[in-house]
Amino acid sequence: MTTIIASIIALCAAVLVAWFGRRLKISEFRQAWINDLRKDVADYLGIVDRWFEAHQQNQDKWKLFSMGNEAQVIFFRIKMRINPLENKHKKSDDEFLETLRKLSEPSFSRMTFMAVRAIRSVLSHREQRNGLE
Repeated sequence: MTTIIASIIALCAAVLVAWFGRRLKISEFRQAWINDLRKDVADYLGIVDRWFEAHQQNQDKWKLFSMGNEAQVIFFRIKMRINPLENKHKKSDDEFLETLRKLSEPSFSRMTFMAVRAIRSVLSHREQRNGLE
């Protein structure tokens, strides 16, 4: 009888350890996703800002092209990370991506207003993602 009870306790402990280990791994992956998204957004904002500065200084077209290309690569990496397929956060995902895309439009000589909006969108998006399982 004691062996059966010990076996049941050991089984329950093994299941709990596996469950907690899985939850910890999911949490680690979620934090890595958030950190990578933050880095990509910061890189994107930085290259767009440098692109505007270079454009205002009438720098070489090839340099402008390569900076614009780099911004697009980062933007698509963000877009893939967000995964813009149908989900319950689709509307906020689309708003976030559209705000980032607008930052690279030449009609914005300075991006103060849009940067504030993008930061709010990022924070809102992060709060929504943190609420996910």
